[in-house]
Amino acid sequence: MKKEIVTTEQIKQDILRSFKAPKEMSKSQHLKWTIIALITGILLLVIEYFYPSVMIGFLVCVIVMVPLVLIASVISTWYKKKRFCMDDYEIKAEVLAYKNEEHYHARKTRHTTRPVDNYNLYFENGKDWQIPDRNYLWSADCQFSDRYLYDNAHRGDGFIVVTSQKTGKVVTAYPMKFFEYRQG
Repeated sequence: MKKEIVTTEQIKQDILRSFKAPKEMSKSQHLKWTIIALITGILLLVIEYFYPSVMIGFLVCVIVMVPLVLIASVISTWYKKKRFCMDDYEIKAEVLAYKNEEHYHARKTRHTTRPVDNYNLYFENGKDWQIPDRNYLWSADCQFSDRYLYDNAHRGDGFIVVTSQKTGKVVTAYPMKFFEYRQG
């Protein structure tokens, strides 16, 4: 199989795509949504105190809170994309140390769960990368699922790893079996 050329512009596309919600929420996102739920609950109690009808209080809260949360989420994503700069990211060749997969059921609703599959790659520099569901959407030949990428990664394989200099986390990685990096 011929290696596909990956450029800085394609890496930029993958990084911008990663600004969208990941497969699973991180601890900080859980905390954020817990705080929002608490504030919503307190607001409901306050509104219920002033309005005897629970339905009116609930409707007022939903009408006010849902648009505010959605607007805040859109503004946050827009702001990240606006401030985006490739200088904030480091592109290096790394070697895969080991890989790990996790399978569990996450709660979907009160009575149902859904299966969750997480595939992680760990590099020799100590950094790890949770493989997103779909990868390299710009590529004609190498649009890989998380499972395919995980199955084809082996200890000692070379990867082009893109790391955020602000957080130190791996944003995306490209297996050198399939990709060759060229600046420009």
